[in-house]
Amino acid sequence: MTIKQKQWQLFFLGYYGDGLRDMDGIWGERSQAGTLAFQKEYFRDPVAHDGIFGDSSAGKSMEVIDRIQEILQTVVPDLADDGLAGPRTMAALKLFQQAQGLPQTGRVDGDTWDALMQQVPAQEPPTEPVPELDTGNKEVVVSKNETATGTFWDGVVHFKRNEMRCKCGGRYCNGFPAEPQQLLMELADRARKHFGRPAHVVSGLRCSRWNQIQGGVANSQHMYGEAMDIRIDGVSAERLLSWMKQQPEVRYCYAINSTNVHFDIPKGKR
Repeated sequence: MTIKQKQWQLFFLGYYGDGLRDMDGIWGERSQAGTLAFQKEYFRDPVAHDGIFGDSSAGKSMEVIDRIQEILQTVVPDLADDGLAGPRTMAALKLFQQAQGLPQTGRVDGDTWDALMQQVPAQEPPTEPVPELDTGNKEVVVSKNETATGTFWDGVVHFKRNEMRCKCGGRYCNGFPAEPQQLLMELADRARKHFGRPAHVVSGLRCSRWNQIQGGVANSQHMYGEAMDIRIDGVSAERLLSWMKQQPEVRYCYAINSTNVHFDIPKGKR
């Protein structure tokens, strides 16, 4: 991999440079600093944090970018998924960002990463066959989880299991270090129904490493499927928080900012 390509990899992933002029093919202090920041994010072993863009860093960057390119093929079907960043991958990302209502930078920042990870289909755990039920003349309510699983998710109307996946994007876990708890999802569903507006999971599950990166407390209930940060379109955090405080099952809740609210349930409460 050439020096210029290494700079492209780091630039696209948000670790190097301010513009295309920085892809100059000259390896200096900024390139090394970008490499070190990338390594600290993707490699647990401090020994790997050397600022040298060798085979390990090249391979990891290609692995991450390849995954992003596969997602971007939903907007640019003929985009190559070769793991190499460049003008075409950057242009495809801009189209994706535009579709998501994000700033069209062509680089992967935190909001863009979250939006990309929302496009990754969840792998549902295997379930036992669900026997047919005689519903008589009763109306059957279809949830957002279209396929029956024989689990509590069949009764969750407004959220999918995939929306709760850890946003490390596969860097440190498979997306589900724990299972979202039924009571938590029922509360979120209840909030969505009460306000009658689209609701969004800002932060659901977190593996221990991602929780650490996000600045979560050591025993964060996000790691156990017992906490959620949520936003509801057109509803201020103040209104949402006031409603949450009235729900007897909520253990603790607080406003994160003007729109997002954290809430959790009692530990071990299923």
